[in-house]
Amino acid sequence: MVMGRPRFFDDEKDRQLKAVLRLKPTKKDVAFFLDCCEETIENHIREKYDMTFSDFRDKQMTHTRFSIVRKAIQKAEAGDNTMLIFSLKNLCGWKDKFETEVTTGDKGFNISYRFSCKLIPRYEARWAFCSITRMRAGSSATTPPSTPPTSRN
Repeated sequence: MVMGRPRFFDDEKDRQLKAVLRLKPTKKDVAFFLDCCEETIENHIREKYDMTFSDFRDKQMTHTRFSIVRKAIQKAEAGDNTMLIFSLKNLCGWKDKFETEVTTGDKGFNISYRFSCKLIPRYEARWAFCSITRMRAGSSATTPPSTPPTSRN
């Protein structure tokens, strides 16, 4: 005859623990959800998985991260331009870089903007370059846009 307190974590409770950890809850929230104390959760994870609560939760979050990335890619492929830009920047390493140069002179001031968008790191950087000239009222002089630089970002 086996004596002692029955184990709290059976297969069903362990499945529930893994499922709720995909939402990145606090240990206190998990304890409330499973109706046990925080120490019971810590002990179970340490005994069964040889990990801390935080490490085990991060491991379970892998499923959530993959799901979110998959959904972001689906939205981008479906034509959501905002999601496309977000995905390119966060999943593909694209960057926006703005440089501004302001010069002053007798006839007014010049403002030049250079915008660069770095593609996936193994590809050559592509540049968009524009120059905007503001002159004082009455002046007819303008400066044409400069040519794009040829150097890499």
